[in-house]
Formats: sequence, C-alpha cells, structure tokens
Amino acid sequence: MELTNHWMTRITATLTTEGWLDMGLESGGPPERRRLSEADFDRFIGWTRRYHLAMGKADSGVRLAELGSEMLGWLDGAGRLMQSTVNTVLEPPLVIEFRVGRAPNAREVAFLEAPWELLADGRGHWGIRDTIVYCAVRRLGKPVKEPAPSTNLLCTLFMAASPEDLTDRERLDYEAEEMAIQGVTDETKLDLIVDESGTLESLCKGMKQEKPEVVHVSCHGETKPEPGLLLEDVEGRSKYVGLSELQKLVEHAPRLVFLSACKSAESNELVESLSRGLCVRGQPAVLGWSGSVSDQEASLFAAGLYRRLSSGLELVESVARARLELAHDRRLGLGRSKDWHLARLYLGPKGGGVLAVAGGSRRHRQGRRAVQAFLDTKSHRSSVASETEFVGRRRKLQEILREFGKPRCDHAGVVIHGEGGRGKSSLAARVAQRLEHSHQLVVVFELYDAPNILEKFREFTGWPRVGDLVEKHREVVGRDPGRLFEALMEILAGPCRDLKIDENGRTTSMERPILMVIDNFELALEERAEGWHRVREHCTEAVRAVIRAFTVADTRSRLLFTSRHQFQLTEEGSNVEQQLLWLNLVPMKEYESRKQVTALRREKSGNYSAIELNALQVREAGIIERARGNPRLQNLLVSLALESPESCDRCLEQMKEFLEKGNLPTEETVLQFFENLAVGKFIDLLKDDQKELLRVSRLLEEPIPMGVMQRYAAKAGAADRREDLERLVALGLWDRYPEAMGGAGESVMITPLVGPLAGELSEEERKDLAGSVVEDLFKSWGGEKTKRPARLDLELARLSLCCGNAIVLAATAVSALRHLEERFEFRKAAEWAQRTIAELDAVSVTPSVSLLRTSAARLQAVGEVHRATKLRKRALDAAAGGQVDQSEEQGAVLLDEARASHAQGRPEEAMKCLEAALPLLPGKREQAIVLGEIARILSDKGEVDEALKLHREALEVYESLGDKSARAVTLGDIARILSAKGEVDEALKLHREALEVYESLGDKRSRAVTLGDIARILRDK
Repeated sequence: MELTNHWMTRITATLTTEGWLDMGLESGGPPERRRLSEADFDRFIGWTRRYHLAMGKADSGVRLAELGSEMLGWLDGAGRLMQSTVNTVLEPPLVIEFRVGRAPNAREVAFLEAPWELLADGRGHWGIRDTIVYCAVRRLGKPVKEPAPSTNLLCTLFMAASPEDLTDRERLDYEAEEMAIQGVTDETKLDLIVDESGTLESLCKGMKQEKPEVVHVSCHGETKPEPGLLLEDVEGRSKYVGLSELQKLVEHAPRLVFLSACKSAESNELVESLSRGLCVRGQPAVLGWSGSVSDQEASLFAAGLYRRLSSGLELVESVARARLELAHDRRLGLGRSKDWHLARLYLGPKGGGVLAVAGGSRRHRQGRRAVQAFLDTKSHRSSVASETEFVGRRRKLQEILREFGKPRCDHAGVVIHGEGGRGKSSLAARVAQRLEHSHQLVVVFELYDAPNILEKFREFTGWPRVGDLVEKHREVVGRDPGRLFEALMEILAGPCRDLKIDENGRTTSMERPILMVIDNFELALEERAEGWHRVREHCTEAVRAVIRAFTVADTRSRLLFTSRHQFQLTEEGSNVEQQLLWLNLVPMKEYESRKQVTALRREKSGNYSAIELNALQVREAGIIERARGNPRLQNLLVSLALESPESCDRCLEQMKEFLEKGNLPTEETVLQFFENLAVGKFIDLLKDDQKELLRVSRLLEEPIPMGVMQRYAAKAGAADRREDLERLVALGLWDRYPEAMGGAGESVMITPLVGPLAGELSEEERKDLAGSVVEDLFKSWGGEKTKRPARLDLELARLSLCCGNAIVLAATAVSALRHLEERFEFRKAAEWAQRTIAELDAVSVTPSVSLLRTSAARLQAVGEVHRATKLRKRALDAAAGGQVDQSEEQGAVLLDEARASHAQGRPEEAMKCLEAALPLLPGKREQAIVLGEIARILSDKGEVDEALKLHREALEVYESLGDKSARAVTLGDIARILSAKGEVDEALKLHREALEVYESLGDKRSRAVTLGDIARILRDK
C-alpha cells in the first residue's frame, strides 16, 4: 500500500476576470503575468474542438501529442516556467491548478475547458511520465482551507443505473466497475456502500443517512438536451436527469462526486459540462469523463483512484497516480490505454486535500462478508457465484431490497424460488452483501429444526446478549419446537431490533438487526401427489415459529428463503406461506448470459493461456444458446471449453440433440447437472392431465398471461384448474413472469430445460393448438392497434404461420420480419416473408403496402431478386390503385423499386421511379435524398452540370436541416464531379470539409473513403 506523499510540486495558472493570466509556483516567488488577447481565447476554443475531433481516430495518438506540445509551448510562454520547473525543482507529482472565478464568464470557460491534461514535450505527454506524474486541476473560486480528513475509513456510496429499456448494445458493464472498487475494499478496507436502486431519490437518501466522503455514480451521460445522466425511475425504466435536478447532490456536499459517465465532463462554448455545473453550484469536488470512456478503462481507473484515496493520499495526487497507472496498464493490451486523458477533476473553493486518513475505523461494525466462495462462510457448504462471476438479476435484487427497506415490511419474508442452478443462493449472497453495513448475516442450511435455528443466532452473531437468550430458551425449544417463537420474539425485538447510530454516524452498539437466510430449503420439503410440496413434519413447528415471529416482531431484521420449490405450511386452517413474498428466479436474459460469460472469462484469464481463452471465445455463442439462461450450466460449459475443448464440443452437440429430441447428454459433468435437476422425477409427480398441460405448453415460446394459458389448456383437453397451473410453477416446471402486457396479470412459460423432457408435439397438433390460442393471445396483448414489443409480434406471427390465421398474421408480420433482421436471422426472415405473403394470398387477404415492401426487402437481402421485384411491383400497384390513403406510401414503394433497379444495372427505370417518387414524398429531407439519387444517375450518364445543380439543391436542404452526415455525403458527390471536371483545388477543399465532419461523427468507413478520394487527387496532381 502506498504511504501518503506530503511532497508535490504545484503551479497555479489563474485567469482574472480582466483577462490577465498569473502563473507561478505555489511554493513562493512572484507570479508571471501576461495579458491574454481575443486570439488566445479563440485558441482555447480551437484546442477543445481539435481534441474532440481527434478522439477515436486511428491517428489520435499523433494528433493528441501534437496538440499537447502546442499547448505546453503556449503555456510556457517567454518565462519558460514549465520547463524550468520540470528541469530543476520538480518533486512529483506536478499539479497545475487552472483557476477561474466562482461563476466563470465565457472567456474563463474557454480557458478552463481546454484539454490541459495533454501537455507534452518531445518525450511525450507529461501525464503518463512516471518522472513527472502531471495532473491538471480546474479550480472555480479562490481556494480556502479544505475540511479535515475523516477519521473513519474512506466511505464511498456507489450507485449504478442500468435501465431495463436500454438495448443490449447500450448496457454498461457496471458490475466490473463495482467489482474493481470492491477489490480495493478487500485490500484497503474501503467502506463501500452500494445503492442498488439506480434512482436519484434513493441516492440522495443514502447520502443523507451515510454521509459518505465519496459518491460514485456509474451510468450513461449525455450533453443534450442539457447535461445530464441516464438514471432509473422506481420501476427500473430510463429517466433522464439533468443538471437542474442533479444539483440535489450538492445539498449533501460529499467531499467528492465521481460521475463515471461518458461525457460527464465534456463541454464546448455553448454547453456547460455537468461536472463544472455541479462545481459552480457548490459541490467541493467533481470528477468526470471528457468523452466516451470504455467500461474496462473506467473500472481500472476507479480501482487505482480508490486504492490511493483510502490510503490517505490527497485527492489530486490520487487522480494523477491513477491516471499514470491506467496509461501503462498491461491488461489493456499492446496499445495500452486510449482514454487516460479523459478524467477531469473540478474543484470548488473547499475542494481537494485528504478525504480520509489511512487505517481509520469503520462507521458501521462490519458484518461477516457474505460473498466469498460460499454463502455460509462458516461451514462452506452452500456454494455461490463469486462477486466477479455474479451478473444480472438486478431487478430481483432491487425488488428484495425495496421490500426489506420498508420500515414495516408488507411480508414476513421473501422466498427466491426456481430451477436448480439459477443462482438463488448467489442472489441471496448479493442481498447479504448489500445489507452488510446494517444487518448481521445468519445462515440456516441443511438442518431446519428449532434447536439448530436458535443456535445459529449465537453462532453467527457472537453477541453476549444473544448468547444469553439462546441459552435461556435452548432446553425448552428442544422439548417443544413451537416455543421457538417466544425465543425469537425476545431476540428480534431485543438485541436484533435495530441499528443504533449516533448523530456522527457511528454505531453505538455491536448489536443490530439480522438478515436470516434459510438456504436450499427444498431439503426440508416432502413431495406430494397433489398441490405444493409440504414442510417435513420435524421442521414444521420451527418454520411456522420463524415466519410468525418475523411477521409480528417490531424489528428491522429480515427473513430470506431460497428454495427450488414453492411450499405449503398450514396452521389452524390458514396458509402461513401466504405471508411470504414469492419471487420466481427466471432464466437469465441473453444479454445477462453474455455478461456472465465475459465475467467468467475475465475471472479465469490469469489461469489460462491465450490459446485456451480463444478456444472459449469461439464457443461462447453455442454455450449461451445451449445453456438456456441457466448460470450453473453455463459455468460448467465455460469450464469445459477452457479445460477440454473437445469435450465441450461433444457436450454442445449432445445439448443440441437434447433440446431437439430430449436425449440427455452423456458427458459426465453435464449429465450430473441434469441428474441433480431431477426434472423427470418432478414430471412423474404430475397427474396425466397435468402432464398433458406441461406437454402442450411447449408450443409457446414467450410467457403468456395465466388466464390465456388456462383457456388454452381447456381447449387442449389438459388440466385447466388454476391450482393445476400453479402446481407446475410450484414444482419449477414452469416459470412465472411479472405483469403481462395490457394489464393481463402475470404470465407463465415452460422452463427451458424442462421442455425437451415434457413430450413431443406433432405438426398436426401444433397447427391445431396454435389455432386455439393465437386469437386469444392477440387480444390479450392489445389487438390490432396496439404497439407491442417486437418479440411478442414475432411470437404471434409464428403461431399464425403455424395455424394459418391470416388476420393476426397481417397485423404482426411487418414487426416480426424487422425483428428477425435485427437479430441477424436473414434467411429465416426471407423464408417467413415468402410464407406470409403466400398464406395471405391463399385466403384472399390483401397484404398491406408496408408488408409487401418489408417482405421484398427481406427477400432482396438474401438474393431472391426476382421474388423481391414481383412484391415491389405489387406494392406499387396497390399504392397507385388507391388501396392506401397516403401518397408517401406510393413514394416509398417507388423509391424501393428505383434502388433495386439501379443496383441491377437499369438506370433508366430507376430514373423514372425516382422522378415519380419525388412529388409524393412528405418532407424536404426525403426529397433531397431523391435529388441526390437522381443526380448520381445523371452523373453516371455524363450529364454532370445537371447533376451538380441537383446536388447543390440537396446540399441547401441538408444545411437548413443541420444534417451533418447527409451534407458530408453530398459534399463528396460534388467534389468527385468537380475533380472529374478538373477543378481539383475546389474538390480537395470539399473533400477535406467532409472529412472533418466524418471525423467528428466517428464514421470510420466514410472517413476512409474520403481519404482515398483525397489521395487520388493528390496523386494525379
């Protein structure tokens, strides 16, 4: 661990409101003063623009080095203060503090926001040289003495926001960032508190309660419509929170706010950066990113920062050394860090200094850490995923913590239930970790009788008062398990009632509430021929007592079960289990599965060679597809891919056969997994009509509302009572999903690894069953005029194709075909397109123009040109024949036909279609696009003057609309014509203008094409 460095070299560069720049060593001597001109302020703005243009480019390293060298030359000035400091009095790190007023004007902002991190000389950037360790700091206002460091361990409140409605591509790997900080927690005893909510309201509440030195927010950031962060609402959906709302953070003024969000410190002459905005509004220190940062680099920087902050280093030195470490981190590969310069530190008058002393005390007495290799850290018998391997399950975790966070819970406890291998115990461990600062973990495992439950309180807490109460009740509980209730009431309402904290945030007693986890509770259950499993007789009184005590006790203690199955526990005619909140842990979503594999690969990378890791990578897609969202099975397949790729290949092939035909794999490791699942055993518990219900439910590939399933079962001649459906969920043969679309209540679906063992469905059965359910399902999901998630339209279209329901097919096919294309299933999309049109034609249902166009596009994409052309002709006839009211549909079809004709070498036909489409299109942009396409055909025919005229008309439209990309494309078109006419200087000018736009947009492909155009002109010159 690094010791506090009391030495560093500080230079201040203060810009006065009158435009004077005062620079000097903080250690003494008169400052150098110079008057800045308007050209200087223009230079600052230009540097910032060049900085943003350079990022993400292939030659960004060269560009940034040139820019840094230019900036250092300007900053050094005639006095050569920078170089003389580095050459004579430097004591690393070198800190240059760029100071402006408390409420900076436009010129001060231009100075402040220049990319000062880049300063460089002939030997490279100062910020990544270990002999300099340079750090740029931006100070708003005159500094005053910073507050004294906390005598506690550095307390960091971490919150990640990952809204449910983000696309897979948009989702952040926030777990890696959290785990990087968690690694520092284990190493330095950083006091890390994680807020799982993703909401600003909960974050502010946590700040008020915990009074942390650091608040760390990991999420997406944007600068439009105003600087802000993409957080969550209470339901887990996206909520854009702008600077005006985020200033609530300032009310609690932690020593540092780290906005680990892309662009959180990005600004220009028109837009205020989020980081600077918070600092202006009173936040002492804000750390943000001045562009888009990679997840891996954000995680590595965070780990380096907290390692130093928690060891007692000053904030500015911690940032400097974390930056240096990131720049040279070998884990980033040969190219090393590309984002080392993005971190920006803003300080207010009170910002900076040491945040917390090294080796301080913890605010809350640390409980037994729950997320080791086992949930029960004493016996090591309940295996869970490690922190680095655990991903996803965010919504269930939020739901449990929301329930446990209420002053008075709505339920006695929570039960996490579902198929074996889903990660129930791992989720329980995650809950325990989240509550470790406020609750003492108590684990009950394998032995669920009254004496063992009581003894666990003494074993896990070690508190004298609890020990005395356990001893007091031990004998009587041993004789009469029902008396456990009295013992628990004394414990829960006494030493385990609440956390006692004084006004300074310190715990005043070692006693506190407990989190009781009753793990793998299926071991306490006995099978039944009907209904749910029942608690075994020798455990019944004890479990009743536990649930009753947590129901009535005035306590902050919480109860959590994990179980494969739902269970019944009656008492005097009432069902005690109804006092519990039941949460079905469903299979991981595809993006969660991908994240788990990535996490496993990262976790295991140190133990395997590059060749072995590559063997895993080439098998990842197959592993994810075969595991069907089961984390344990996926983990087994990943291990096989690393240790024995040949065995993994055999196993993947056997898994494919299992999923298609129900033949269990014979590879020993995976066979043991299925034997442990014991699916056949639970199917054997079903009555014949329940087995039929399970079998016919195989038809459905999306969760469907319980009411629809019940009616479907009745039509199929299967068990259709509500209790029959509930039994399949209770046994883990079906999964239960939350509220269905359209307020239709909860939904159910057959468990993926159960389906292959439930029995086959013939093609004739599939046709009949699909016909019996598709209309009911269509209505339940909103009917014809409702916009559904595309995956539901895909399911409705699939069922409609199966049974020939033209009405539902016509309403859902367009969305379904587009969704298949988004999933890169081009062949399947083309096949469905052809089948859809054939099905509708067979029953004389006229396909919509949109469906004809979409089907044609899907067929064209796989080379079915003739069929695509026929469909476009039908679409054009339908549009022209008045089958649609809006002329833009006709224009869109003409455009489709024009592009297809042009691609097939028929320019004359393309021109006719384009000219016909032009007056039918609704907006200026659409018309400009057509003008450009006509111009290109004219240019190919040699009519260059007319082509130039049309391109310039289109250019005016794009400029009026602010469409940078289309404008750049048109500039290129004009430049190529001018070049052919011999006007090469003007052509070069236009190409370079287009190149600048592509670089600002990060469009690598168009940039490469334009560079080629420029190179050809220069060669010919």
